[in-house]
Parts: sequence; structure tokens; C-alpha cells
Amino acid sequence: MAWLFSCIRPRVREESSQGRYCGSQQDILWSHSNNADNRVVNYIELLRHLDEPLGLEVRGGSDQEAPVYIEALRPGGVAQKSDALQVGDYIQAINGIATDRLTQREVVSLLRNAGTVINLEVSYEIAEDEKKP
Repeated sequence: MAWLFSCIRPRVREESSQGRYCGSQQDILWSHSNNADNRVVNYIELLRHLDEPLGLEVRGGSDQEAPVYIEALRPGGVAQKSDALQVGDYIQAINGIATDRLTQREVVSLLRNAGTVINLEVSYEIAEDEKKP
């Protein structure tokens, strides 16, 4: 299995022993992709003040029998300003809690009560023509 490491939408790039990080004060992003399944997984840390809106609308959940995904990013919200998330990204985990067995209401509650540091594991599929050799 071959893994590619890449920075998605980079602002600042730093090398470390754990991988490549991209981001600003708003986000830290560690990313890897697996060419076998055309999926990229991003690990994102969003930092916000408690009075700042996250600005993230999600759909899906165990009650809808669909994976949790980002339906919209509200302008001016922390998620949109981070430039690390996109509409259609699947949210795999929030602060280490897997979303695959959570209802949409539970996911929304988890996001609302996440505090000032929100760690997200998100994924998306890459098109065949976007794959690196």
C-alpha cells in the first residue's frame, strides 16, 4: 500500500517527524492519501474564541443512514476562514470521537460544545485524473 503525503491548501509549510503540516494560526493540517482507494484523509485543528461561530453546516448521520459531510461553510466562520475544509468533505471524527454511529443531532451537539480547540478528521475522494503517479 503506497501512501502519499501532501499539504492541501497550504499557507505555511513545516516539516516534522510526524508528517507535513500546513496552516496558519487558524488550522493545523496533516494529510495523507492512499492511491488504492482514491481517498485523502486530513487531520485539522481549528482554533476559535468561544464567542466565534464555527460556521459549519453538516448533514448525514446514523439516523439518516449516510456518512456525515459538510453541507455548507458560512462566510466569516472559523471553518471557512481556515481554508482547510470544503463543502462535501466527510467528517470522520470530532475531537477523537468517530461520527459513524452518531446521529446528526449528536454531531451538531458535539461541534457546538467542542470548545476552543476542535480536532477534525475529514476525508474526501480524489478523481482519477487528480491522482499522482
